[in-house]
This record gives sequence, C-alpha cells and structure tokens, in this order.
Amino acid sequence: MKTKTINQLKKEYWDEWNKIRKRRHNYTSSFELLNSLTVIADRIVREIAEYSGAPSQDVCIIALGGYARCEMAPYSDIDLLILHKGELTSSQEKFLQTFATSMWDLKLLPGIQIKELNEIQQSALDDEIVKTSFMDNRLVMGDNNLYEDFKNILKLKVIGRGKKEFLILKISEVRRRSKKYRDSIYRLEPNIKEGGGGIRDLNTIYWITKTLYGSSDLDYLIKQRIISVKDYEKLRKCADFLFRVRCELHYFHGRKYDVLNLESQKAVASELGYSDSANVLAVEQFLKDYYIAARTIADISETILESTISKITPKHPNAVTKPVSLGYGFYKYNRYLSVDSSEIFKKDPLKLLKIFKIATEKGLRLSDATMHLIRENLYLIDDAYVKKYGRYFLYIISNFPNSAKTVNKLVKTGVFFQFIPEFKHIVCKAQFDMYHYYTVDEHTVIALRHIDDLASTLPFRYHVYQEVFKSLERRDLLALVILLHDIGKGQGKNHSELGAKMAVGICKRLGLNMDESDVVSSLIRHHLLMSHISQRRDLHDIEVINHFISYFDDEEDIKLLYLLTYADMNAVGGQVFSEWKNMLLTELYEKSIKALSAESLTAEFDAVVARKKRKISERYENRDFVNYALNSMDDEYVYSNKLKHIYRHLGMILQLSTVNNVLVVSEKRDDLKCVEFTVCTYDFIGLLRKLAGVFSLYDMNILGAQIYTFDNNIAIDTIQVSNIKEHTGIIDEKSSKIQEMIKKVINHELEIEKLLEEKTESFLSGGKKSVTKQADKIVFDNDISTLYTVVDVYTEDKVGLLYNLLTVFEKMHINVVKAKISTDVDRVVDSFYIIDKNKNKVTGDSEISRIKTRLMKILKETG
Repeated sequence: MKTKTINQLKKEYWDEWNKIRKRRHNYTSSFELLNSLTVIADRIVREIAEYSGAPSQDVCIIALGGYARCEMAPYSDIDLLILHKGELTSSQEKFLQTFATSMWDLKLLPGIQIKELNEIQQSALDDEIVKTSFMDNRLVMGDNNLYEDFKNILKLKVIGRGKKEFLILKISEVRRRSKKYRDSIYRLEPNIKEGGGGIRDLNTIYWITKTLYGSSDLDYLIKQRIISVKDYEKLRKCADFLFRVRCELHYFHGRKYDVLNLESQKAVASELGYSDSANVLAVEQFLKDYYIAARTIADISETILESTISKITPKHPNAVTKPVSLGYGFYKYNRYLSVDSSEIFKKDPLKLLKIFKIATEKGLRLSDATMHLIRENLYLIDDAYVKKYGRYFLYIISNFPNSAKTVNKLVKTGVFFQFIPEFKHIVCKAQFDMYHYYTVDEHTVIALRHIDDLASTLPFRYHVYQEVFKSLERRDLLALVILLHDIGKGQGKNHSELGAKMAVGICKRLGLNMDESDVVSSLIRHHLLMSHISQRRDLHDIEVINHFISYFDDEEDIKLLYLLTYADMNAVGGQVFSEWKNMLLTELYEKSIKALSAESLTAEFDAVVARKKRKISERYENRDFVNYALNSMDDEYVYSNKLKHIYRHLGMILQLSTVNNVLVVSEKRDDLKCVEFTVCTYDFIGLLRKLAGVFSLYDMNILGAQIYTFDNNIAIDTIQVSNIKEHTGIIDEKSSKIQEMIKKVINHELEIEKLLEEKTESFLSGGKKSVTKQADKIVFDNDISTLYTVVDVYTEDKVGLLYNLLTVFEKMHINVVKAKISTDVDRVVDSFYIIDKNKNKVTGDSEISRIKTRLMKILKETG
C-alpha cells in the first residue's frame, strides 16, 4: 500500500537536501557532506522504488559511479543500474516505468541503465564506458543474491579477463585528458573534474587500486609501497579540499558544473572562509590552495601511474634490463636516472646540480628514490655552495632548448629554492583577472619554454627572434631575467620596482658581478617598457625611439629585453600576442637597434624625408600637383609612410571632388591578421569618431589609426581593424558593406549615434559584466613628444568605447592627431596624441584635470 504521495516524497527529500546545504559548513570534512547527500539519495531511491511497486526477487537496484562511492555531489546525477534476471514480467515493466518517471518528476537527474544479468559480461566487454561505470557499484536495495551474481561476473569474467587492457586504457585516458583539458594544471579557469590533478585523477587511482590489487581502500597503496604514508595523507587532505570546492561550485551554479570559472571563484572562496589580506585578495589565496592541491594530486597520481605501467608492461623472459652507466656515479635504468650510492652527493656536492643537466639532456626522469635522496641532501646547498656554484646553476637553467624542463625538475626537488628562495612566494600564486591564464610561477616557466622553442624550428614569422637569440652573448642572463621578471608580484603595487630590488640580492648571492647585476635589475625594472612603447606610442616618431634607447647602454641589453618581452607576452596565454603586436614589437626592436648605431636620428630622418620627396617630385608630370603634395605633407607623414602608400593616398586625392567626396579602400593584411581601411574625404570635426562608430557597429576592434590632413582640408585616415571571433577573410568579405556604411555616415545619410545607441542597449541587455573589472585609469604623458600630449585611457573593453572617448575630445575642442589601441582580453589601453584648438600641447594642470574628469565621467556612464 502506498503510504506517501510523490509530492510528499519530493517535499521531504528537497527539505532535507536544503538542510544539508545550510549546515554544510558544520561538517568536519567534505567526505561527510558527500556521504550525507548519498544517504538521502539512497533513502529517496528506496522510497520511490517502494512507491513504484518494486519486486522482492529477481530485481535489484545498484548504485554506480560517484554515487556508489558515497561521493554524491550536489546536483550530480544519481547513476543506477537496475539489474533483473530473466525476461521482464508485465509487473516488472510497470515498476520500471513508474520508477523512472517518478525519479524525473522529483528532479533527481537519474542516469538509469537496465540490464539482464546475462548481458552484464558482454556489455562491459563491448563498451569501456559501461565497464568503467560498473567498476564502482553498491547495492541500494533488492535481491542480494542477484547482486552477488553481478559482482562475481565482474570479478571473474570482466575485470580479471581484461585487467591489463583496462589499466592501459585508463592510463591512456589520463594522458589524453591532460592534453585536452590543460596545457598546464594552473589554468585561469581549471576544470576541477577532468583537468590535471582533478577528481578524475582520484577516480583513476581508485580504479587502479581495485583492478590491480582487488581492494577499494587506497591505503592498500601504502602496503604495496607505491606511495608513502605521508603521500597518502596528503592525497586524502587534497581530495577533501577538492570535493569541498566541487560542492561549492555546484551550489553556486545551481547545477552540475565543474569549471572553476571567474564568475564563481570569489563566491567559492568566500564560502570556504577566505578573506582579503593587506596584499592578497581572498580569491587569490583560495586559488593558490587549489593549485597546490591539484599539483599534489597530479604528482602522486603520476607516481601511481608509473608504478602501474612498470607492473603491467610485458617483459621478455630472456631479456634482462641492465643499468647503463652515464658516468659520475649516475646510471640509466629503463627511462630513469638513478645513482650508484646514497653517499654520492655528500662526496661531491656539485653532483646535486650536474644530475639535472644529464637527466634533461638524456631525456630521463629522476627515479623516486633519487628525488628522495636529493631532498635529503638539500642541506648541503648552503650560502657558500650557492656562491661557489651560482654560475653553474645559471649554466644549467639556460641549457636551451631544455631550460624549462631543467627548471621544472629543480623546482620539484626543491633545489631551485635553495638558490632562489624568493621564488617560493610566487609558487601557485594566482592573478584574479582575465588577462593572465596561469599562476605566476607557471607563467614564468612557460615564458622560458618559449625561449626553448626559439632554439628549435618555428614558423618564418619568428625568424627575427631566432636570429636575435642566436646572436645573444649572455643566454644565462636571459634565463635568469625571465625567471625573476615577476618575482615582486603580490608584495605591493609596483612589482617591477620591487622585483628589481630583489634581483640585486639574488645576483649577489649567485656570485654575479656588479655589471651583470645592473643588467638583470634594470631589465626587470623595465620589463614592461617595450610592450608599453610598441603598443601605445608612435614608432615613427624619432622622439619615441630616442626615449626608448635612453634606458639602455648597448645592443645586448635591447636584445635581452626584446626576447624577454616576446616570451612574457606569449606566456600570458590566450590570444594576447597577436600578429599586430608581434609586428609592433619587432618594429620597435629594429628601429632601436638601428638608432643605437646612428650618429644622429634627426639627420637620418631628414635624409629619408628628402629622398622620398625627391622620388615624389620625379613621379608626377603635373608640377602644380607636385607642389601641392610636397607643401601639404608634413615631414613626419613622409617619413612614416612607404612611398607606395603615399602614391596611393595622392591618387585618392586626385579623384576627390565635391561630387565624389568620400573614397574608401580596404586591404586584407594577412601578415597582421587584420583588414586595413583607408578613407579619403574632406576633413571635419568628428570624422575619426564617426569612423570608430561604424567599426563598432560591425564589432571590429580598432588596432591603430593614422590620421593625416593635407591642404584644402583633405583628410587621409588609415585604420587597421580585426575581430578575434572572425577570420580575416570573413572581415574582408564584409568590407564592401563597411565601405558603404562609412560613405553614408560621412554624408549624413545615416545617424551613427542612433545606430550605436541601439546596438549598445542590445549588448548591455544580453552581455555580462567583467567579474575581474579593474579601476579605470587616465594618464597624461607630456615627456614622450615635444609636439603632442599623449593620453592613455585604461578601462574595460565595451561596445563604442573609442567612439565615446572621441566624442569627449570633440566636444572639448581637442584635436586627436593619432590614436593607438591596445586590447588585452577584456581590458584596453587607448592612447591618443592630442593638441588643443591652438595646435599646442595640453600642459596646464587645470586643463588636464578638466579633460580627465570628462573622460572618467563617460567611462562611468558607459560602464
């Protein structure tokens, strides 16, 4: 007789579920929380089965997966196997239908498999996913004898029959997931289930233990001497933390969701009890603990996988694996490097470094015993040792193309921290923003890996970097600078300045002389300078080049900074280092190297201008037009543009008339992954603003804008645009429509203001705000140029941003002469070269303050 209705069962279950949610922080461990959720899941499954008329014989309900392991996370599926014996009777079929429908009615997300006992063996052997799901099983209710038959089939005919193949498959899956879900554990938004060091790694350890040793208890790994008691305890602690995170992540999203995304990170940190400190955000403290836990799980998992591989790898009966001597007391055994004596490092402490060089060059792993021995002998690396062997340390960390691999080994054993203990501060240190994809230490090692790649074959577009790398005299200083460039992060606002000061002490400790220390310290202090100048300043301005090279003594310093900047920008992740930024960075490098050897940049500038003007004069027969052209073009325009571009511009001017008053051409720039639009028209206040509005309508990012005005009020504006969501070819296909739109807007046939307003409203209604929004900032620079004031606007990227900023300048009668736009994920820096209505720089404090106030107001209004 049915004592409770479905609605009653539903209310009772979800009331209890919500009670568990409210008191979840009272549980001493996540395992208790998961078990509580499992208990109420068991209860509701039994009650629904009874409500549905569950048979007492020949049918049983078996829990599978995480539910079977009593690891029931909030909103996770209740995975069940309904096992029956023989053909289903009509009453059994009715039960199954009612049961499944009721489970869905209660919103329990059931995952139900229905199998006949004789199907179990074949189903498991035919489908590895099914086989894996059967590995974790627990009787919830029903015929116990039938359940025992099920377990016997699994033990004798499934697991026992294909044990080796199953283990190889599981290990291969770990390797595949490693490539699919991460190029690093330390991602900005890690997948806590499938990613490295995630829950799936814990599952794999469980499956290996059960398959290989027939035990469900992970402490069996201690008995088999695969892991130590200490590692087992760390594994349990990290698993507890990981499950806590997963539960909070599910609660936050209100559904099963395993990506620890930016949107959830702050909330999860708060729920887990983290709070902001003076220098570190709560969310960054939380993420550091997450990354440490994931790394620990990944390392222990790797140890277990390697042990498993060695146990199941077939050995030829006549083959005898012998150790191969590598000299120095080191030998190779299979894929591992081991030592011949536990006293080897005490007898010759230099071998504590030499072993890493040999292991990397031979492509060998350090055996667990060897790594343990190295850690036991770390005390030998004292201050005197560091001073004596500091240069050898630099030698092995700059062993390109194996530098990053060597550093990873040094870090894993702790040797690295004996030389640079300051590095511990940035280990697993997260940066809560959308710009940095990795923790600080991982970003650093990835940057080193990009230099390793320069020692290998890369696409031709990187040939300049490779040539510079090959010509470098001090590769050891490059490696050191890369490793230290972010060492000051998390200790104050100006990490470059702090890092430079810390580097002085580190260099002294390593035995470097004062000149070498000055180079390292200076490069760290200015490690953002080259990206800043290349992306935000006019590289055709000789004052900019002179300003840049004033920081350096010789070519070697610029080469080091060039490669550091290249590695740093690439190691951020995502699509930060675009072809456009690549071009700008290399242009600045080549111009600065050339400027160092030039006796006078001004004399060279004048010579280039004179030569180009002579060529222009010779090209056209119409002397009146030649005179007009030469008188209209300022020297900077002539110097900045290639002759073929000047000829194209002059050709457009010749076609311009009152009837044909707007000319627009576009060109696909495959080299820069952008499309370049050139607009020739009669100049008017707000021209660039209207152009910016048109590109905003088509979701185009403006990379740069070159604005020139000839006599007779003729303007030539060249603008480079891109869209990270669309291939350059697609943008090029739209170019004719964009050209028509530009003409209509300039001729007042369309109101760009109204079109943009409608688009912005649509965007804001459906879009999301950045969860890592940083404060807006406006900086005036009156030092870089004698002719112009440069204004840098740091803000969150949004539709119509450039248009809105240009509107402010226009209303204030400020003339924007040049514009450079730098976009990094969700944040932009728009740089404007401006002069006032009298064509003078803006230098007065009151005027600067007035412009800042107006710009900040528009940022807040559109934010």
